[in-house]
Amino acid sequence: MTPRDLIAAFKVVSEAQEGVTRLRELVLQLAVRGQLVPQNEGEEPADSLLERLRAHRTQLIKSKAIKKPKKVPPVAAAPLPFQVPPTWSWARFVDVANIASNLVKPAKYPSAPHIAPNNIEKATGRLLPYQTVAEDGVRSAKHRFRAGQILYSKIRPNLSKVITVDFEGLCSADMYPIDPWIDRRYLHAYMLSMAFLEQATDDDNRLAMPKVNQEQLSAVMVAVPPLLEQKRIVAKVDELMGLLDRLEAARDSRESTRLALRNAALAALQYADSAEEVEVAWQRIAERMDDLFTDPADVEPLRQTVLQLAVRGRLVRQAEGDEPASVLLEQLAADKAQLVAAKKIKRPKRVPAVSDDAVPFALPQSWAWARFVAVANIASNLVKPGEHSSKPHIAPNNIEKGTGRLLPYQTVGDDGVTSSKHWFTAGQILYSKIRPNLSKVVTIDFDGLCSADMYPIDAWIDRDYLQAYMLSGAFLEQVTGDDNRLAMPKVNQEQLSRVMVAVPPLAEQRRIVIKLGELVGLLDRLAERLEDTKNLHRAFAAAAVHHLEA
Repeated sequence: MTPRDLIAAFKVVSEAQEGVTRLRELVLQLAVRGQLVPQNEGEEPADSLLERLRAHRTQLIKSKAIKKPKKVPPVAAAPLPFQVPPTWSWARFVDVANIASNLVKPAKYPSAPHIAPNNIEKATGRLLPYQTVAEDGVRSAKHRFRAGQILYSKIRPNLSKVITVDFEGLCSADMYPIDPWIDRRYLHAYMLSMAFLEQATDDDNRLAMPKVNQEQLSAVMVAVPPLLEQKRIVAKVDELMGLLDRLEAARDSRESTRLALRNAALAALQYADSAEEVEVAWQRIAERMDDLFTDPADVEPLRQTVLQLAVRGRLVRQAEGDEPASVLLEQLAADKAQLVAAKKIKRPKRVPAVSDDAVPFALPQSWAWARFVAVANIASNLVKPGEHSSKPHIAPNNIEKGTGRLLPYQTVGDDGVTSSKHWFTAGQILYSKIRPNLSKVVTIDFDGLCSADMYPIDAWIDRDYLQAYMLSGAFLEQVTGDDNRLAMPKVNQEQLSRVMVAVPPLAEQRRIVIKLGELVGLLDRLAERLEDTKNLHRAFAAAAVHHLEA
């Protein structure tokens, strides 16, 4: 593997999701293993450099310029992380740098820059915007740092936050100011590499040690090249990281343009006033589908737009000969009265009639607004699970959010269910009433038990249309209206009963369902294809990186 091989792969691999991140990691990995630039046999080997550093450290301790560090085990006492070139040497961190500590009172330095872990970009070594000590309202003691030092976050979740500073200031007590004795930029690069990070996070599962202490940092092993090679490595790392930055910026620019075009196309579809305009807008999207939609996440906004058009009467044409929805609702009211009289359903609580000034949006003339309780029955039939151990058991986590798809499930016995559950029957709609899962809706074609956090629902209008409405933003916006009320983590039966439903004529409901089936099927295939492409790109990037590592 040569740098030329690496550069040749950059453009292709950087297009994959996380490709640039993987390439940055690879550049650092090759750099600290001696595989990024050629070795020069005529250069002074690293062991001679380390001998001088030991003498230098001894003098600093004698002159009390630094404190004497705690003893760490010699390098020979531990297995080496990897092989290095013959001119390189392994050393402990404490052999190549001094971990400084200079806690001061911040009140004496109100105008000094204040650097905390959140001012450093993870894994890149970039400094983010920061404020002064006074602006940050700092009160507790902080480390004073000098220009030329490396600042390193010792908090375990932020161990890849490292920055070299060219100014003086104060930094968080959760950071170490470090004086490098080898090339400062090489040590900085090493501290960003996986070679360093894997050692620093070795005890990451020890909750009692949320920070890397000074003794642990001192013992980290560092791969040390000859001094001149350190400088060549740094120059090559800077060159390659600069190239990656430019590739990333170009990719981000292309992505911003694509998203703007995608959103414009979605807006044209969303605001189409008629089925005819919808067809035109959809055709424009279909002609550029591969350019506008390149990520599986792109499909969801399109899916929601299609649902919104469906429930607003814009997806299919209205037919003058269709019986209007008002007649259908009158028939449903009579049917419901008979069911209540026959004690087949419970009499629901009264809900206010829909008023024209409260409706979410305007409907076609043949449509009508109705409360949820006028078009469906919210069933409740709690049973003991022990009597139905072989029956399917459906919980909210068995329903895919936003799509109405049923995910793999088990039986009541397999799930070890002990508390009472709702009995449901084939043909019902199951709806999760837990607020974070309000877009989990599925139509069932078998009998079984479902979580008490779900409502089995009998649809009195077209079942598939009602499910589509319950997945749409028109429905979701109403049930999440009180989502900030922490005392009401679930949608109760009264709230659901009051939700307003846009009801088309029955014949149009069926035409809508057919059209939705066609379009949603197309979107499902698109999402699957994009996911496959994404996985292929990710696998290609991983394979390319693996090849370059070899």
